Amino acid sequence: MSSAQIILLESPDYDFGDVNAGSVSEAVLNISNTGTSAASQISASVNQPFKFKGGSYPGLGGNCTSSLGVGSTCQVSVVFNPTSGDVSQEPLTINYLSGITESTATIQLLGTGLMTSPTHLSISSINGFTINKCYPIQVSTVTDLNIESVVTSGTTINLLVNNGTGLFYDNADCLNVISSTVISADQKSTLVYFKSSSAPQDLTLIATAMGLTSAQKSNSISNITSQLSLTGDSQIKLGVCRQIDVARLDASGYQVYDDAPLIINIAHDSQVTIFSDSNCLSTINAITIETYSSSKRFYIKNSTLTGNANISVAATDITISSTQLNINFVDQLSWWNPNWPYRFKLNLNNLDQNVAFNNQAVLIKLDSSKINYSAMKSDGTDLRILNTDDLTELSYEIEKWNPVGESYVWVRIPLISASSQSDFIYLYFGNLSAGDIQNKNDVWIQYNSVWHLNEDLSMPAAQILDSSSSNRHGTLQNAPTSSYGVIGSGINLNGDSDSFDVGNLAPVLGTTTTMSFWMKTSQIGNNTNWLAPGITGVEQAGGANDIFFGWINGGGYLGMTVGNSAGALSNFIVNNNAWRHITVSRHSTTGICSFYVNGVLNGSSNCGAGDVTTAFSQIGIIADTGGTPTEFDGELDEIRIFNTVKTDAEIKADYKFQNQSHIIFGAIEMIP
Repeated sequence: MSSAQIILLESPDYDFGDVNAGSVSEAVLNISNTGTSAASQISASVNQPFKFKGGSYPGLGGNCTSSLGVGSTCQVSVVFNPTSGDVSQEPLTINYLSGITESTATIQLLGTGLMTSPTHLSISSINGFTINKCYPIQVSTVTDLNIESVVTSGTTINLLVNNGTGLFYDNADCLNVISSTVISADQKSTLVYFKSSSAPQDLTLIATAMGLTSAQKSNSISNITSQLSLTGDSQIKLGVCRQIDVARLDASGYQVYDDAPLIINIAHDSQVTIFSDSNCLSTINAITIETYSSSKRFYIKNSTLTGNANISVAATDITISSTQLNINFVDQLSWWNPNWPYRFKLNLNNLDQNVAFNNQAVLIKLDSSKINYSAMKSDGTDLRILNTDDLTELSYEIEKWNPVGESYVWVRIPLISASSQSDFIYLYFGNLSAGDIQNKNDVWIQYNSVWHLNEDLSMPAAQILDSSSSNRHGTLQNAPTSSYGVIGSGINLNGDSDSFDVGNLAPVLGTTTTMSFWMKTSQIGNNTNWLAPGITGVEQAGGANDIFFGWINGGGYLGMTVGNSAGALSNFIVNNNAWRHITVSRHSTTGICSFYVNGVLNGSSNCGAGDVTTAFSQIGIIADTGGTPTEFDGELDEIRIFNTVKTDAEIKADYKFQNQSHIIFGAIEMIP
């Protein structure tokens, strides 16, 4: 009787050898049928850290299928992706039918993960804390690939708080205050605790260590839960299962990450059924927001009756205000354009600010968990963004499109309402014939200049492009390099002639202005402003028609000085090698300069009045008309110039709407 006989030509084992943790090594294995009949119903399995390239068998990179003829050989691609410094050995098993008999073939996969020395610190915690409660924070040492790696000797970690108030502790009771901790030899992390008695506020936790790149994490501090919010589709097709999100908030609209669970009862009209799962199979009438979580998702379906239906949620804690959501169930969804088969909804959360914002630029950060890259054009230009009315197209700019990673899209929102999270937009995609309608100039109509710094600076004749209509495109001076920025790539300036020239900045930065940028540096400054490094400006030799914009003093504080005035200093340190968002504004009539870190005011005083007319044009250098310029050594990302003094509320909004903390992503819908 004839039978199939599957073998792997690399048997009995295949060794990937040594591979750095966090890296991927690929091998092509040969599967052959040496039997006398065809093999059918072929499947295969393997355990982590090995896997088939692209997912499950047969994956990508090979030509194997579910059958294999007599005497035939096919290839399958397998990858080894170690996450630790361990030896791995796992079987790869081929299952197949030989006639009516189930058979298997096996090969052992071997590989050794190598841990490299740590280069960075990392801070891990939940995204928000509640006032007067003690929360754990993990500080770790990691490699360039963000893989935890042990230190060879005890490493002291200094702990700081930027733009906010709170204290670190060494125990879960938050009794013993500390300003540093130690990661012991042959360890890769340590646990500390944090508590704040001031809310609401947004602050930044900082960890620094000698010889390692510092870490920072933005956190909010909320008051106790006083209200609930519901977010979901305003219109749902009859018979379709859709998600609803409920969150616990304080009185200011901050999400609350409490150290206790919260039970929430769900009431609804009779035609609606509530479920716990995305397939709408398991019915429920209550949910629990878990400890250290601010929200919970449930699902809704109505298969019987069109029209409006009401869903309301109420906590078992009667001191917390309930809320409700009205949904219109329809036979046919309204749909902007049938040529775009997919869309999802984005809610904009402005509950924490009682100010409305016009023409606000918002960053939408996408990855494969939020959008279906495989259904789109390779450059993402089939994207269309619609306002709440599902009729008005909004201007957008793709800063970076990466269909196998993270993509960054900026969109201008005409109006974001005060104290609300009811505003939303739709993102449509999936039209492979669509043209590119990006309009970056219209996105940035309020700005004088916007440099995303996402260009590949290794390319010949690379330029730093200005996304505003000013077209102040930058020319590289010396040899700046690309770096890992906060939003895609940034720019690395070496403090030795590196800069980029954008034309004379005196007409915009020498007068009333606001400038913002992400900044990371460990550079030592100088208490004499004309000897200190800084972001930009000019020293007029023998005169007072000069400006020192964002200079760093000997204590690591950021400064601003016009002419021969004493100048103004921030009240936060910027040279501990941690990323932070900086905004500096100056009113040329009053001379008042204000400093903000991560959207929060951190110092304001007189830095000198009047307009500066001496020309200067380089970012990364403070020029000198009669001597040696001073140069910035560090990294920058997302630089913007605005030709008025922005308000405290506008600066907070600019920060939060590029930080993804106030955007709620909905689930993808398909055209009916």
